Amino acid sequence: MPHFSPLNILQTFTILSCLLFIVQPAEAFDSDKESKESYQVLSTHETQAVFKGTSERKCRHMTALCPDRCNHGGTVAEFTITRYLRYDKPGKYGDPKTKLFTTMLKKPDMDQKTIERIGKLAPGTALTLNWEHRYISRTYSDGTSAKFPRRVITKLETSPLALPAK
Repeated sequence: MPHFSPLNILQTFTILSCLLFIVQPAEAFDSDKESKESYQVLSTHETQAVFKGTSERKCRHMTALCPDRCNHGGTVAEFTITRYLRYDKPGKYGDPKTKLFTTMLKKPDMDQKTIERIGKLAPGTALTLNWEHRYISRTYSDGTSAKFPRRVITKLETSPLALPAK
């Protein structure tokens, strides 16, 4: 039988509290606070792709805010990368080249025009798809801060050149 002293219980509680704070998404923090934001580009992807379609993804219940306040679930758009036109990874933390790009459509920082454009696409549509993998640093007016990654679509245009060769 393990021995639980008040110190062991306090240490365990402290560790669990820290973990719950760390795994919360950036959206979980008070969005009413004024903030200043900056970012570092970790990788740049300029590609030709084919739109696979959208699907609904459920929350996986991994944080204290799940499932009703986490924003983990929602509509996801999927793109198959057919060719890289340009790839740049200035540091060691950027995303590597990939054959599949997915993005959640209800992200608070996603451009509304991009969401509408994706909503009008038919599966199989050939596209020029560019995105940046960014590391966001946000500082709030009360002195707190948050740091988190974002993959931001910078270009989304139909392009017959993006179809794979037959």
